[in-house]
Amino acid sequence: MEKDYLYLKGTEELGEIIDALREHQAKEIILVVPRGTKCLLYPTNLEILKAEVDRLKKRVYLSTYDERINQLAKQAGFDIFLEDYEAEESIKIVTDILPPKAIKP
Repeated sequence: MEKDYLYLKGTEELGEIIDALREHQAKEIILVVPRGTKCLLYPTNLEILKAEVDRLKKRVYLSTYDERINQLAKQAGFDIFLEDYEAEESIKIVTDILPPKAIKP
């Protein structure tokens, strides 16, 4: 299944975001949220958005550099885009490095 991106400007109201998600045909959407997007800084709005996403039977990932929105989105049950990938990359241990061989003069 192909993921589709939906970029916000940061000035949208919650209803506009929900309408945009309804109109998107993709079942998996990466919602790109700019820092300080006001309508997503409230836990209630994120809970409403999550309920609507679930009702639409779509999978929406949030992608943002705004830590407050990230925390609130996690609490509301959203998946954070690339979070699992970044966690996997950070715990990889490199085991195939060989020490340099001594060079004989």
